[in-house]
Amino acid sequence: MIVEVLPLGSQPTIGSTKHPCTPEQWETAGLLVVTSRRRLRNPLVRYLTGDVGSIHKLSVSAASRIQGDSQYLRVLMLHGGDARTPFKWEGEYIELSGLRNLMSSPRWGILRWRVVLKNEASDPNSEILEVRMLRRESMEGTVLQEDIELHLKNYSYVHERNNSLFHLRSAAPEDFVCSESGNKVLGIVGQRRRSA
Repeated sequence: MIVEVLPLGSQPTIGSTKHPCTPEQWETAGLLVVTSRRRLRNPLVRYLTGDVGSIHKLSVSAASRIQGDSQYLRVLMLHGGDARTPFKWEGEYIELSGLRNLMSSPRWGILRWRVVLKNEASDPNSEILEVRMLRRESMEGTVLQEDIELHLKNYSYVHERNNSLFHLRSAAPEDFVCSESGNKVLGIVGQRRRSA
């Protein structure tokens, strides 16, 4: 597997021809791109993983424990996911940045929100897209929840066939679990399970 680091400012688009960082820039966090040299049936060629990471030389203490050519070894550090990466639901890629723009509309009055991807216990292959939101008290000019739902359904490619898999829920502050590291509300939470 070949791992490359693209500059963090690169647009994560499919088929990107952006050049990776030079070895001197590897230690700066960037977008991880992988190419598989063994996978013949469905090869991965410069596949954008959606992760942010950096590549570092071994520390002096680690290199002293390894016999041989330790100068050729590197450590891959993962820094988390790229917030701009789209997520997939019902065969469609939904851009998180566009969804974030919608949810931050002042007229919507949304204080916190989260997307939860899950499936029903009775059907492990179902894909439920649940949007939870905490809104401020209704004020003049605030959009009705029904209108918000219509906008979100249009943005998320909801149609007659998958309408039952889309849910918009009002949530309380305690329903938004924060990340342990940054104490921030996570935008997307995956709770999908696959059948064995």
